[in-house]
Amino acid sequence: MTGSVQLQALLADLNWRVQLISSDIAEEEQLSSNLDEVGAFCSTLTEHLRSRRDNLTRTISMLERQLAAIDPWARAA
Repeated sequence: MTGSVQLQALLADLNWRVQLISSDIAEEEQLSSNLDEVGAFCSTLTEHLRSRRDNLTRTISMLERQLAAIDPWARAA
């Protein structure tokens, strides 16, 4: 059961990080639309953040499947 609790805590942390990154993406998109000269940098940063968010989302999905396999009654974060 301890593994299940640890996995739930990890999932909660990763979901929180995805929310933070999504917020950063929205902020960068707003900044790049307001400042043309910084647009290229913001675009590159936004692409990097999206890639990181997508990787975390895939990791979360994989971990949720593992959690369901080891503890069917556990709730993913």
